Amino acid sequence: MDLTINQVNRSEAGVFFVPDTAAAGETHTFTNTGREVLLCNNGQATTEYLTVTTQSTVDGSDVEDKSLPILAGYDAAFGPWPLNIYNNASAKVELTVSAEMSLSVLRI
Repeated sequence: MDLTINQVNRSEAGVFFVPDTAAAGETHTFTNTGREVLLCNNGQATTEYLTVTTQSTVDGSDVEDKSLPILAGYDAAFGPWPLNIYNNASAKVELTVSAEMSLSVLRI
């Protein structure tokens, strides 16, 4: 599922957005320009994980995917995402979640 990109600016009105619901077991993506921040809300009763696929290699070996914990009941922000490490061939970051959570992508 492609996540919605929310453009942030200096407008006095601010930026209002509705988070996307990310389901466990699905791959979620967003277009990455290097100016994106991913906001995650874990409404579960336990710590859950966001796993981001790395697209780079070192000496011909794959770099391990990044697994990021999000504590129960908390929000977390991650980014920016270096293009050469996280972008796939379509210039998108790929991620999965261990349980349903709300995700928002903000582009600054």
